[in-house]
Amino acid sequence: MAMAGGEKLFASGQNYDRAMGRWSRIAGERFLEWLAIPEGLRWLDVGCGTGAFTELVLQRNSPTAISAIDPSENLIAFAKSKPSADRIDYRNGDAMSLPYRNDDFDVATMALVIQYIPDPGKAMGEMTRVVRQGGTVAAYVWPEDAEGHPYRVLDDTIRTIGLVDYNRPGNRMRSANALVELFASSGLTNIESRTIEFALEFNDFDDFWSSLTPGTYQHLSSSDVDRLKLAVRESLPVGSGGRIPYTARALAICGRVSG
Repeated sequence: MAMAGGEKLFASGQNYDRAMGRWSRIAGERFLEWLAIPEGLRWLDVGCGTGAFTELVLQRNSPTAISAIDPSENLIAFAKSKPSADRIDYRNGDAMSLPYRNDDFDVATMALVIQYIPDPGKAMGEMTRVVRQGGTVAAYVWPEDAEGHPYRVLDDTIRTIGLVDYNRPGNRMRSANALVELFASSGLTNIESRTIEFALEFNDFDDFWSSLTPGTYQHLSSSDVDRLKLAVRESLPVGSGGRIPYTARALAICGRVSG
């Protein structure tokens, strides 16, 4: 994904897949259920990262062809190391200058990406260009309200215990109004948006902590990270057997390419 300021979060393919890959898959499942796109189409996943969502499309939608693109060489290399990689056309590239022909795809998606792109309008124009008339362009993002974001407990705790706050990259394009305006300005029609709610259950605190990308707290000293972990541990609900239930929300949007 073409990003502004989020490089440290996405430097390691293995770390990113272990952390955000889990969130991407559960949110992606709900997203694909909502889209309800038939099998046998040509898909493009823009800002694919380690391919967590791309693999989900492959499994659930049986595309005739699927391409995926991301500017990070590390993340693409990790994606290509997965067993399913021989069925996916992974490439390095920029969302704002897609290396595909007009009308190459039936569906183009962005999973947790549009908020990081320096020029979202340009990226949307590119996605619209490469999707055929009547095809679908869709995306989902974490919402701007703290209650819905998967990392809300981390951000809230950093502020509560008085640590230096983290200016999380990608704070644009996190409201339904902003997304609808972006899609409409790109010429898309039949625009629909909705909130997707989902739940995860972690085995224990260590399992939960591993779902947080290190870039979200690496601005802190080691002693402050220890304080943060203890405070987060104390703030989380604990279920039977020490398991941790957790809910989050994503904003989803889709539109049709008009003639």
